[in-house]
Amino acid sequence: MPIYGFDEDSAKRIGQTVRLVEGKLVAPRSSSGSKGHRGSSGVRCMLGTISTAAWSKESSSTITVYSGEPGSEVTAGTVAAYNYFADISTSTNTARWVSVSNNGYGWLLIAAECD
Repeated sequence: MPIYGFDEDSAKRIGQTVRLVEGKLVAPRSSSGSKGHRGSSGVRCMLGTISTAAWSKESSSTITVYSGEPGSEVTAGTVAAYNYFADISTSTNTARWVSVSNNGYGWLLIAAECD
């Protein structure tokens, strides 16, 4: 019967992986924009707002991210997101709701409130 052994570094890596899978360790991740402004590890979709300015297709914009229950949201920071899909025109509203998703490399616009 074969016997398997691990060196100290391998044992540490295995332990970190187990803690990560069990949710007891935060994986180092980065998002587009400042490293201090991003969602929690594992976050893939966030609700936010954009300004009243137009947002052109194939450009990025700053998204103010919110958390909390509908109607009592609180600001949770900002992220930079990229718009692959459509031009968003100037708005007469104070802000427009958007949804952004992270594909592991950066935040992408997936939905936007339009006038």
